[in-house]
Amino acid sequence: MAQHPDPLWLVLTTEADQQRASALAEQLISRELAACVSFQAIQSRYRWEGRVERADEV
Repeated sequence: MAQHPDPLWLVLTTEADQQRASALAEQLISRELAACVSFQAIQSRYRWEGRVERADEV
């Protein structure tokens, strides 16, 4: 019977700024919860408490 590798997970999340994103990445990698973390600046639009909001995030 063939052995299957550990499952692969793709997790997407955002942080408020580069400093917080870097801190999260450091923790994930040092705890071996992530092998690689990539950063990208984005603009998010979302509905919050009945209004459409905008946020610059990483």
